[in-house]
Amino acid sequence: MFTKTAPLLIFAVCYLLFIFLPRRRTVIAVLGAMLLIILQSLSLKQAFYAINWNVMGIFVGTLVVADIFMESRVPAYIAEIIVDKAKNTAWSILLICGLTGFISAFVE
Repeated sequence: MFTKTAPLLIFAVCYLLFIFLPRRRTVIAVLGAMLLIILQSLSLKQAFYAINWNVMGIFVGTLVVADIFMESRVPAYIAEIIVDKAKNTAWSILLICGLTGFISAFVE
C-alpha cells in the first residue's frame, strides 16, 4: 500500500512546493526524485530511462543559443533601432512585442 501512495504523496508535496517556492523548483524536483529512489518507489535504472533525453537536449541547446544571442548584444541593438524608428513609446512597445512574437513563432 505504501509503495503506491508514497509516489503520489511525494508528487503532491512537490507540486505544492513548486507553487509556493517557485525559485526553488530545481532543488524541490531533485529532492523529490531522490526521495523516490531512496524509498525504492523507483529504481535508479528506471529513473535514468524515465528521462526524455531528446527534451533535455532541446533545453540545453536552447539555453546555449539564448546565452550566445544575449552575449552578442544583438537584441539590444535591434531594440535600439526599433525605438529610434518608432513615433512614440506606445509604438515602440508594440513593435518590440510584434518582433518578439515573430521570433518566438520560429524558435518553438
